[in-house]
Amino acid sequence: MQGKLFCGYCGSPMVAESGRSSTGNVYYYYSCAKRNKHRDCKKKNEKKDFIEWYIVEQICEYVLEPKRLEYIAGRVVETYNADLGNEAVEELEKRLRSIDAELDKVTTAIINATTRGVIDRMNERAEALELEKADAEIDLARLRVAAGIKLQETEVAAFLRGFCQGDPLDLDFRRKIIDAFLNSVYLYDDKLVMYFNVKDGKQISFIEMLSDSEEPGGEDYIEDENSSSLNGGGSSANR
Repeated sequence: MQGKLFCGYCGSPMVAESGRSSTGNVYYYYSCAKRNKHRDCKKKNEKKDFIEWYIVEQICEYVLEPKRLEYIAGRVVETYNADLGNEAVEELEKRLRSIDAELDKVTTAIINATTRGVIDRMNERAEALELEKADAEIDLARLRVAAGIKLQETEVAAFLRGFCQGDPLDLDFRRKIIDAFLNSVYLYDDKLVMYFNVKDGKQISFIEMLSDSEEPGGEDYIEDENSSSLNGGGSSANR
């Protein structure tokens, strides 16, 4: 969870700590990094095992339920097809045309060059362009092959349903769910705000979370479309 769990009051990371009770038992918890260092945040410590179980349980109950699961599968297929569409192919083809045009200019410059230094520099540039062109041609070939592979919603849904079979108490299952679905969690003493993985990998910032909390419906809103799209949606849950 470290790297994905943050304090809802100040935005600082929640860091994993351990301690020992008077009876000698070791216990594990998450604490606000700012409170640890400066003592000026009110966030209480959270039991590590409980909060991880609760987050995974919420994902399984509210994200991986049948209606949302089918919606997620549809969005995954939609995004996959968009990434492999004509626009991406045309962009690579445009890049190749640009490389060819620059190669023509470099070739002309080599022919007209009168000094060894200029010829050497132009040859180096031509070699770099040839390598770039080769890479672009490989990317274009792969994209054209991939574009012919159609992703089916039923296949994606079946894959997602595989996540529904685990036990939130199992540590390996928890790790799998957290890695696959969770972008970030902002933790208060009485509630948490969860965000699911964004397409471009951008993590939701504290400022963005505060802005989202001002949406109609207050702190406890759950936006069905966003929260189930794996595209940066957030949901709030009271504890």
